[in-house]
Amino acid sequence: MYSLPAYAFIAQDFTTQTALYTHHQYIVGFIMTGAFAHGAKFFIKDYNPEQ
Repeated sequence: MYSLPAYAFIAQDFTTQTALYTHHQYIVGFIMTGAFAHGAKFFIKDYNPEQ
């Protein structure tokens, strides 16, 4: 069920599949970059050398 494409024509158009995959990889890359940056800021703020 979940492996079926949302639109029937996408299953037969390799260029569209590739473009959608690349588009979503860019989105995930930006989200992960932001998540890692916020995580790094948290670790820097939480660091206490005396502890």
